[in-house]
Amino acid sequence: MFVRNRTAHNATLTRGHVSDSLSVAAVIVESTYRIDEHGALHVDSERKAAPTDAPSTANYVLWHEVSVTAAGTVHCPARAPFVVPVSLRIGDELRRLAIFGDRRWKRSFGGDLLPSDPTPFDVMPLSFDKAFGGHYEMLPGPHPVSGLPHPGGVVAFPKNPEGRGFFESEDAAENGLLPNIEWADQLVRKWDDHPEPAGFSPCPELVALRVTDDFLQRASKLLARPLEIDSSLTNFAPLAPVVALRTIHHASGRLIFPAAAPGTWIECTGLGRKSLRFAVPEPPAKVVTASSDKPNARLGEPLRCDLRSIHIDADSRHVIFAHGYTMHYRRDFAPEWMLVLPPEKQTEKRS
Repeated sequence: MFVRNRTAHNATLTRGHVSDSLSVAAVIVESTYRIDEHGALHVDSERKAAPTDAPSTANYVLWHEVSVTAAGTVHCPARAPFVVPVSLRIGDELRRLAIFGDRRWKRSFGGDLLPSDPTPFDVMPLSFDKAFGGHYEMLPGPHPVSGLPHPGGVVAFPKNPEGRGFFESEDAAENGLLPNIEWADQLVRKWDDHPEPAGFSPCPELVALRVTDDFLQRASKLLARPLEIDSSLTNFAPLAPVVALRTIHHASGRLIFPAAAPGTWIECTGLGRKSLRFAVPEPPAKVVTASSDKPNARLGEPLRCDLRSIHIDADSRHVIFAHGYTMHYRRDFAPEWMLVLPPEKQTEKRS
């Protein structure tokens, strides 16, 4: 099976086997656009990858739902309080963050620990090492919860071991740092609060952030459905464990959506120098099977297209989309060619 890409976008073929006779293939097309001040998208295939970009989904032949992520820096206000609201709106869904300058737990006159005022900062990158989480070293002795003997060792907050704000005790928390990045609806109030780590940036290593309670409830309903395979792959996702399909995402659970249809408006404020607003475009290509890569080749039906991920680079004002074009086939009747065609060159099937 060969791929001929006739677009300006990156296209990658990946394949897998469902059974001894049934295989599945996907062509993943990644398209990059520059966002102008009016919200129009302009193809920018020359953009260089950034360390904060979302990872490619091209290693996965199956994918379910849409990861939406954003990276960039938050700029400090000119005067106190040194707190910045950051929001990401996807259609009717709104996700809000509160970004604080450094704060520490200080002992009040009443004896309780209270957060200090946030200090000024220059810029704050959106990264999960500044969200709630962390780890500490526990000495050998009684376990603080069960009271049973414990050999000691590193105790980490499982959803974000490299964050900040997770302490063993009140004494250990005194003068310790609070998280800089919090969900606006889950602000830390006490030293032993354990909120969900907050952020919009890609976090492929933080698998626990994606297996949320609401997802498990939806997954249990999905797994209860009878398995049906049709040519459109509408019911193909249950072939793989639904939980496994969730864990391969790179967004946190709050930023994984069932879909983001063309025309859906996305707005990001508080990140980068200026707010961003744009609409999800139509798929950037059409993928068809073909008897050869020649212009007069016999073409098959278009492959099903699903949006896999949206990543916003707020500092450079770019957005990257990943679309998956998927098909299943009998292993002894694999198509020879997969053609990735520009939308303007979509033609009717030739006989």
